[in-house]
Amino acid sequence: MEPPDLIRISAGTAAALGLQAIKTDTPPTTAYVLVGGKCRRNCAYCTQAAGSIAPPDRLSRVTWPVFTVEEVTGALAPQPPDHIRRICFQSTDSLESRSRLRLLIERFRNSVSRPLCASISASGMDEVEEILSLGVEIVGLSLDVASHRLYPNLRGGSLEGALSLLTGAALRFPGRICAHLIAGLGETEKELCQALQRLADLGVVTALFAFTPLRGTPLAGGRPPSLESYRRIQAAHHLIRNGLIRDEDLSYREGSLSGFGPVRKDLRELLSDGEAFRTTGCPGCNRPFYNEKPGSLLYNFPRPLTGEETEASLAPVIGDGRPGHLPRGRP
Repeated sequence: MEPPDLIRISAGTAAALGLQAIKTDTPPTTAYVLVGGKCRRNCAYCTQAAGSIAPPDRLSRVTWPVFTVEEVTGALAPQPPDHIRRICFQSTDSLESRSRLRLLIERFRNSVSRPLCASISASGMDEVEEILSLGVEIVGLSLDVASHRLYPNLRGGSLEGALSLLTGAALRFPGRICAHLIAGLGETEKELCQALQRLADLGVVTALFAFTPLRGTPLAGGRPPSLESYRRIQAAHHLIRNGLIRDEDLSYREGSLSGFGPVRKDLRELLSDGEAFRTTGCPGCNRPFYNEKPGSLLYNFPRPLTGEETEASLAPVIGDGRPGHLPRGRP
C-alpha cells in the first residue's frame, strides 16, 4: 500500500510528463495511474495477482514508478489537450483500492481538466454506478478470458457471471462501459470473435490485448499468440465493431478464422488505412508497449501505421492473394 500522498504511474506516463528521463519513440496519449496494493484476485497471467511473485512496480510488462499526487497533477495540468487526452485509473482489487480510488478521482477531477476512466473489479452494479457518479466517463470491467472453459482456471469464477454484470452495466449506462479481452490464453479464434460480437451488440467499448508471458506469474512460460493469428483477430474486431460484419458471417477451420464472408472481396479496401491494427479501447488511449518490447514487432500500434506496416499487417488477413482466403495459424 502506497502512502496517501504517493501514487504509481506508468513509466511512459512519467516520461510524457517530464517526471522521468526515459527515451520513447511513442509517448502515451493517456496518463495511466495504478491504484491499490497487491490484488486479492489470482489471475494466472497478472503480475499484480495474489499469487504473483513479480515486483510490486509491475503491471503487464510496464514499470510503475512512485510520485506524489501533487507532482503528477501539477505536471498534467499544463499539458496540451491533444498531448495527454485522458486519465485512466487502473485499480487492483485490494482492501484499500476502493476508498483510495474514490479519493484520487476527486483530487484529479478538481485539479486536471481531462476525461477520466477507471478499470475496476466491481462487486456489483452499485459500485459501477458510484464510480460513474464521481465524474468518471467510462468504467472498464475486465473480462480478459474469452473462453467459458478456460475462465475458471485463469481468473476464477465463471465467464457467464462476469458477462451478467457487464451486460447489466452496459444496458444501464450505454456507451460508458469498457471491457478488456486478451488473445492467446488458449482460446480459439472463434471463441474470441464470438465474445467480441457479444460486446459489440451491447455497445461496450472493447480493448484488445495480446497475451504477454510475465516473470513471476504462473503463465510465465507460456507463448504469446502468433502475430498472424492476432492480425486476423484485429481485422475481425475492426469489422465487427464498425458494423461491417457479424461473427456469424465469419468462417473457421479448427477454431481459426478462414474467411470473412460477405466482405471477402473488399478486405484490402476496408483495412487499407491500418486502423484495425492500432490500439483499441477508450478514446485517446494508445497504451504503448503494454504487449511488446520497444524495437520488437508491434501487436498493437500506438500510432498511425506506415504504408509498409499496413501491408505487412494485411498479409495474414488477405492470405495467399485470393480475397478472403486466410492462412492457417496457431490460435
